[in-house]
Formats: sequence, structure tokens, C-alpha cells
Amino acid sequence: MKVTYDEQVDAVYCYLSDREAARTIQVTRHVLLDLDSDENLRGISILSASRMFPGAPFVDGLLLDEEMEPGEWPLLLPMGHAG
Repeated sequence: MKVTYDEQVDAVYCYLSDREAARTIQVTRHVLLDLDSDENLRGISILSASRMFPGAPFVDGLLLDEEMEPGEWPLLLPMGHAG
């Protein structure tokens, strides 16, 4: 999984697949899910990331832990919600 941060729009994007997104579902005000043409989850957008993840290690547009295994995903949850 690759995770990127776009400072201009303050958004984190988690790439779960290389497939193109066919549609996007807004789950909450700050979370969008991208689905491919087979309805498989291909990516997750998290808006207002700096507020959702205070103190997160954003460096040069990427999170320090940009390559994460699925078992490490709780690192992406807002503080106070992990574990």
C-alpha cells in the first residue's frame, strides 16, 4: 500500500490497487472511497488530514511510513481511535 499526502488540499490518499477508479463514495465529510469497475476498493481519500492526524509524519508530500502492510493500517486512524 502506498500513502501520499497533498499539502495543497490537506489530503491523505491510500492507494490499495493500481486499477483506475470508476466511482467515488463519500462515507463521511472527510472520507471518500474510490471503487474500480468491479466495485473493489482501490483507494481511500482522507480530507483535512492535518486536523485528523495531528503530529503525523508528513514529509515532502509523503508519509514517512508510505509502504505499509495491512496489519499496520491502524497507524492511519485519527489519534485516540487506534488499537
